[in-house]
Amino acid sequence: MFAGVFAMAACGGDDGGTRDGARNIFTAPSSSVTTKARPTVGTERTLAGARDALQAFLHGQAAGDISVCRYVAPGSDFVKGPALRGDCVKGVRSSPHSLRPQERDALATISISGGRLNGDKAIVPFSSLKWRLGHLVIASVQSRYVLRWQNGIWQIIR
Repeated sequence: MFAGVFAMAACGGDDGGTRDGARNIFTAPSSSVTTKARPTVGTERTLAGARDALQAFLHGQAAGDISVCRYVAPGSDFVKGPALRGDCVKGVRSSPHSLRPQERDALATISISGGRLNGDKAIVPFSSLKWRLGHLVIASVQSRYVLRWQNGIWQIIR
């Protein structure tokens, strides 16, 4: 068996080369399919963009993720309200500890439908919030959220 392999190599058998000694190299074909990058959450000037921004904020609030403060308008009534008490970073950071476990679960699994646009504002009522786990009541959050389009992103103002 080995003799056959050696004989084949000596006689110019298939060694991966070409007649002039150059090697054949396999090159994967380039992909002609390009993927469209999804825009950053909350930067589409649509009702869906406003919903995405609010949903991202609520998910982040449940987790204590301070990066979601980008979805809150500085100095707004929302910042001054009971959830954030004048400081978004501190308010969001303390949220997982101040929320009941069922509220935290609800916020973490929340999805949003409904709402309406009114000029540069989006209004999302409590009835537009849906969650898979936990429990929320209006008193746990608020009766409606108002977001404003400013600086290329939706931000919560009330």
